[in-house]
Amino acid sequence: MSQFGIRATSGSASINGYGNQITGPASGSNYFGVSTGDSPTFTIFQPLNGLYAGTPVHCSVKFNFPGDRQGYASSFTISLRVDGQLCGRTSTFQSSGWQSLENQVVTTTDNPYVEVILTLNSVYGNRLYVGLDDLIIIPASQSQLPLCAVEPPTSGN
Repeated sequence: MSQFGIRATSGSASINGYGNQITGPASGSNYFGVSTGDSPTFTIFQPLNGLYAGTPVHCSVKFNFPGDRQGYASSFTISLRVDGQLCGRTSTFQSSGWQSLENQVVTTTDNPYVEVILTLNSVYGNRLYVGLDDLIIIPASQSQLPLCAVEPPTSGN
């Protein structure tokens, strides 16, 4: 598997800036950590060699954003993309421990990229911490989630 790349489009952050705000990984012994007092946007990306156009894939990532713990409006947005297609996106002011973002898409090109786009909005320069863990991209045939159509499924489906 290829190494991950990181591309910053604004702001600054410390990678693997573990703090006491996140108590540990979602699984295993490590997680990808970010620490900032700024408002950065950056993308973590990796080629998915061996995946080909027309392959339905399950994509998921776990995140932990404890917020600024001072009652301010600092926020966090995470987007997960495969082959340029949105697998999931959410914004929060605070997560309750590790949360999952997951879905399925069909690839349109050979050897696509997975991208995790993080945007942190630190109000008043408060120190923020984000943890990422368990990034999984697998063929949908090995997954239990239903494949999304043009419209998201309604509740009860």
